[in-house]
Amino acid sequence: KILAMRPTEDEKAKISEAQMASPDVPLGTAEQFLLTLSSISELEARLRLWAFRIDYESLEKEVAEPLMDLKQAIKEIESSDTLRVILSTLRSVGNFLNGVEIKGFHIEYLSKVPEVKDTVQKHTLL
Repeated sequence: KILAMRPTEDEKAKISEAQMASPDVPLGTAEQFLLTLSSISELEARLRLWAFRIDYESLEKEVAEPLMDLKQAIKEIESSDTLRVILSTLRSVGNFLNGVEIKGFHIEYLSKVPEVKDTVQKHTLL
């Protein structure tokens, strides 16, 4: 909110003019506030940094939680014996059907498994 209150160059000039024209008259609260804000070097950068520091925990949580979920999912996939057996079986079936002996396959081929059908009753491999 303070970022929006920063004085414009025009406001700074008018406050300075008023102060020079009547140095014995104290500035009003608003003018003093604007003058104080304008005297802070790199105010915008500092305010943005403070806003970031205030929001950091929620931003970190927003980024870190999905990454932790992904890490956990990868761990589950890597340690799943059932998935390993299923993928090995699919590779063996593919090797048999294609008459080759390959060591692996691209993961996108899994989406084509339902298209594999027998020639007699037209049942899918699944």
